[in-house]
Amino acid sequence: MKRLAPLCFLAFVGVLALAACSDDSNGTSDSRGEGIAADATADGQGKDLGPDATTPDSAGDTQASDTTPPGEAGTDSAPGDAGNNADALAACPTPMVWQYLGGLVAYRDKSTLTNCSAFLLERSGTVNLQCMTTLAANDADLAKVTAALSRSDTQAALTTGTGKLYGRDTRPVDGQVFEVTIAGRQALVGSPCTSSGSSCTPIPAGLAALRTALLDLTATQRAKAACAALNP
Repeated sequence: MKRLAPLCFLAFVGVLALAACSDDSNGTSDSRGEGIAADATADGQGKDLGPDATTPDSAGDTQASDTTPPGEAGTDSAPGDAGNNADALAACPTPMVWQYLGGLVAYRDKSTLTNCSAFLLERSGTVNLQCMTTLAANDADLAKVTAALSRSDTQAALTTGTGKLYGRDTRPVDGQVFEVTIAGRQALVGSPCTSSGSSCTPIPAGLAALRTALLDLTATQRAKAACAALNP
């Protein structure tokens, strides 16, 4: 009996060891059989639950869902913007160039408008000068110019090549005519006709309004500080 006591003690210790191993193995499996792996992704944040943590989605990454809703990335400008720009350019065709021709003058001024905003005034004669200014989008003189250009009689008066003369040409007697060129189309505006039976072509009302608006635009820009050297 004394010899059996140590054997019983060793058997008891073995049973306890088997029980401990059985408890440890059960700890790595949950009730669903998915398992709780110890920090499977090695991110240092402890245990990762379930297989979703490393399952690639349709985009090929390892996130369960993407945060950017479809269609929101890289949004283009709203349709119709290009049309609005085209309408603005149609109402204000450029370049516009206008000046007086003829006459015994000490200098000659020529005005040029490009992009419906960049104004250039050039003076040639004994001294050559120039200045540049920028028109605001809501410039009052420019609005008058575009209004005159929108008239059908103005459009009919502007022709390609050398412009047609409307009114009387007084250059042979030291007079002047007004020359306007709009996007390659031109017209000449002289003095009003004196009789209906002559060969003088009456000045269309729209063309007369365009001349007045362009001269007003030049006067306004020349009065700015940038054009002080070109003030009469």
